[in-house]
Amino acid sequence: SFPIWKTITIGGVSKNELLQQLAEKKFYISDWAKDIMSKPEFTTLPEKKTINLARIKVRDLGFSTQPTTVELWARIKQVGSLCPAEVGPHLRLELADQVKGDYFWLAMNTITVSDGYPRVFEVGHGGRGGRWLDGGYAFPGFRWILVGELVFVLASSTLLSESKA
Repeated sequence: SFPIWKTITIGGVSKNELLQQLAEKKFYISDWAKDIMSKPEFTTLPEKKTINLARIKVRDLGFSTQPTTVELWARIKQVGSLCPAEVGPHLRLELADQVKGDYFWLAMNTITVSDGYPRVFEVGHGGRGGRWLDGGYAFPGFRWILVGELVFVLASSTLLSESKA
């Protein structure tokens, strides 16, 4: 099992409200991130919900060679679940103090954007004008580096064991 990295609340705000909050905080939101958020597959929950997230390196899931997106997502579903897409913008808002050089990908169902390619959110600081939200490629056959960092939702069984500790 993996430890809780962060507990966040999602839902209760619309896509447009999320974009407005990100703009107010002056985060850099790439065109790809905006494109992801413009698609019908990007939804927000009508009601607020609290979820526990894990942050791991790809190799922490037991891989010794670079897994494909399909293999990586399948393994994540064995230990937790993919993030709802709205976790990306919510994490960008939550991590106002993210240190320079830090970045990670969101393990989520890919959303195909205007260039025809499937993408997932990346959240980071540095290199793109401060703290940013971007959209990175996640083709089914894309191979993920073992030291790449991902965020996913912890399984309820993990949540229960964490709360009893």
